[in-house]
Amino acid sequence: MKPVNKIKFFLCALGIVAGTLFCGSPAFAEKEKYDITSEEDAVILEKTNNYYNSGKYEKSVETINIGIELHREKDSVPDNIKLMAEASYYAWVNSIFREEPDLSEKRLEDIMRMLSLHPEAVSVRTQGIIEDMFAACRKGLEKERMEKISSGDRKGLAKVTDRISKLEQNKKSLDDVLSGVKSVLTVQREITLEKEYRSQRRLKFFMLTIYILIFIGIVVLIIVFARHKKRSVEIQNQFETTMKVVAIMQKDIGTEKISLVSSETKPAAGERSVRKSGLSDAETEKRIAAFFEADEDQQKFLALQNQCAILGDKIDKVTGRKRNSKKVSELVFKLCKAAGMDDQISLMFYCAAMVYDAGFLGIDRNVLLSEHLTIKERLEVRSHVQKGSDYYDFISDDIRRIFADAAEFHHENFDGKGYSANLKGARIPLVARFIRVAESYISLVNIRAYRQIMDTESALEEMKKQNSAYDPKILALLEKVV
Repeated sequence: MKPVNKIKFFLCALGIVAGTLFCGSPAFAEKEKYDITSEEDAVILEKTNNYYNSGKYEKSVETINIGIELHREKDSVPDNIKLMAEASYYAWVNSIFREEPDLSEKRLEDIMRMLSLHPEAVSVRTQGIIEDMFAACRKGLEKERMEKISSGDRKGLAKVTDRISKLEQNKKSLDDVLSGVKSVLTVQREITLEKEYRSQRRLKFFMLTIYILIFIGIVVLIIVFARHKKRSVEIQNQFETTMKVVAIMQKDIGTEKISLVSSETKPAAGERSVRKSGLSDAETEKRIAAFFEADEDQQKFLALQNQCAILGDKIDKVTGRKRNSKKVSELVFKLCKAAGMDDQISLMFYCAAMVYDAGFLGIDRNVLLSEHLTIKERLEVRSHVQKGSDYYDFISDDIRRIFADAAEFHHENFDGKGYSANLKGARIPLVARFIRVAESYISLVNIRAYRQIMDTESALEEMKKQNSAYDPKILALLEKVV
């Protein structure tokens, strides 16, 4: 609500209340209308005159408008109000024309609309200035219109044409009010309707934009979800098939159905012989200490860790075991720290645990994805423990045996019934004993097609039932770190 309308509302309400209190009837209040006093006119005129004399013509116009609107309701705007309004409006419009020779059509439209609402203040000399302003603004728009025609810019031409049309409509509206064809009330209604139309149009545009963004977001989410779902299904299927194969291999341990090359049998042509022992715990620690003695040990280790992470990702993609390398290596590191091992050994075992299953890269993919394996195919899957070293060229010679021990002996059981060398107890390299515990736990707490997923407690109970497969000291540490 405008300030002027607020004053009117307040004065009218005050009159009604006074009439009700003193006359006892609302009807009496309707017969009595509030008349602005000469003292109130004097205050408005004095304030307007002060603004006028100080050159604040816009403030002068705003103040005198209060007097016009208070008197207009009774169609009796006093001459002194009209004279002050004419002087204020003329000075305001004239100052704008002098200070803004390149007046925009938007500014001119606002001025003409203001004059349309207060025709009592518009004199012939004020109209003359408006005509000059309109002519200058129209000339500028016509020039812009010709430029759009010359450049062949149809969209730009349409916009300029609309601006010219709108300017002319505002000019005509002002002329109609000044000539008495249109009333101030009609102009007020037109302004209200235009504001409502603009508001509704902005709201519709805003809502349409929101709907479009929501629709696009939903489509993108559907596409992303569908792709993720498809990829997840592929990975899960591959993962489950691989783990079925590994499970079959575990069941074959200790039976006579499958046997790898033993010490009594010579390997066939092209077939690797099985190493019967790995590094001792002391030798492992010695080699790791030597690796970190050099000045550039930190840079060497960071490079090694990065290469192991890359190779670990490749292994996980082939086997379909999502983030398995990361999970096992992190658990190995925690177990090492819980065992009181120094940072050097813990970090080296962490790297080895990322790539211990590198041998799967050398297994026929069709075999890994097969539901039913022949004896020969089972032998091929189990041979992954011997093929891991083929992918360790990036590892320096002084520590490569540690990584080879992790690859070749991580399926050895503490009771000597594992594969492929049937090592027992402390003869199993230390890194392999840590990986054996970590890999089994990670396997139990992840979803498998051939069994239900286990929680931590159930997984620990299951491993305790098969405690002969694990180093008892490391198995005891597992319960503390998970």
